[in-house]
Amino acid sequence: MADLALVVRPARLEDASALEAIATEAGLSFQAARDLERPYVSVLVASVADELVGFLSIQHTVDEAEILDLGVSAAYRRRGIGKRLLDQAMAIARERAARQLFLEVRRGNAAAVALYRAGGLSQVGERKRYYRDGEDALLFRILLESTE
Repeated sequence: MADLALVVRPARLEDASALEAIATEAGLSFQAARDLERPYVSVLVASVADELVGFLSIQHTVDEAEILDLGVSAAYRRRGIGKRLLDQAMAIARERAARQLFLEVRRGNAAAVALYRAGGLSQVGERKRYYRDGEDALLFRILLESTE
């Protein structure tokens, strides 16, 4: 990632169409306008030279957080952007006093599974036939220490 001048920031409403394009390319059903308006959801964007190249949405509850979506444009995958977004999401979760962070991922998404494992998450379960096409979901979790 040394060749990228990557910026991670909170998403804005004007980012919605670019976020949905990335989501569609990544096979996600993310709805930017909906999630950007929810007070309990944070959406982060990753940009390179003012081009949005990735995003992550995270939902906050009382003492837990859940990553809802993480997508990176195909041209920018495997360059550390997903890890940077994941690290920032964990920092936000800690700031909001989350004690643990969860996410679900398709069993067949080897790149995402590797990213989450490298980020310190552990598989804690699975949901059989979770996705519309019948693929199983793997449930991952990491215990967080609050920064407070």
